[in-house]
Amino acid sequence: MKFRHYFFLVLKLLLGIQFLLILLNKESVSSTVYLTTEILFKTSIGVFMNIFIFYYKIEGLLFEDKVLISIAGGLLMYDAWISDFPQLMDKFIPGWKFPL
Repeated sequence: MKFRHYFFLVLKLLLGIQFLLILLNKESVSSTVYLTTEILFKTSIGVFMNIFIFYYKIEGLLFEDKVLISIAGGLLMYDAWISDFPQLMDKFIPGWKFPL
């Protein structure tokens, strides 16, 4: 297995464990560890989607499909950095607002 396989496997396991902890009311959705892992997972998947789609030849996949998948990866990264990152920063710097 390549490094990326191990990387995503560890991230999936971490999210699965945190999901179980949330279901058992041992951890909340707004905890620092959960938000950090979620940001890392969404950003990694978004970057992977963009790199994989444009650098590997996939038979039967049109250019329009590649653009659509790339936009989906961009939306994942946008969601991570616009909705989750401000929540994480608010834990460390109360009253922090995203500078947009």
